[in-house]
Amino acid sequence: MYNNIGNPMMKTFDSLKDLMYQFELNKQYYLSFMLSFVPFLVCELIIVIEFLPHRKPLSDFQAATTIISTLAVGLFGLFLLAKYWYRIFYRKYVNQIENLLNELQKVKNILKMHNEDAAFI
Repeated sequence: MYNNIGNPMMKTFDSLKDLMYQFELNKQYYLSFMLSFVPFLVCELIIVIEFLPHRKPLSDFQAATTIISTLAVGLFGLFLLAKYWYRIFYRKYVNQIENLLNELQKVKNILKMHNEDAAFI
């Protein structure tokens, strides 16, 4: 990710925008990575339901309802875990970059108002 902003021809503002894009892309990678555990969750649910002893056998409807409801809760939990993980490790840096981008945009706008060259930004 950081190798992409090493291009000396890019300006600071463009580099920071590119870095923000990379962070957003990594956020999507985290969500995808967490959701890739779904097949393992389904297999584990099937194994647990099939091999745990029950007082009376579960009907197909009860087994399907249990699997689907547990899967829905598990998916939501994985999604929340991925969001939390990203926020803990990256949110501070994303906020810093957003603040820098906002400050640079203000400077750029001020320079445009005064008809000065903003090429260095």
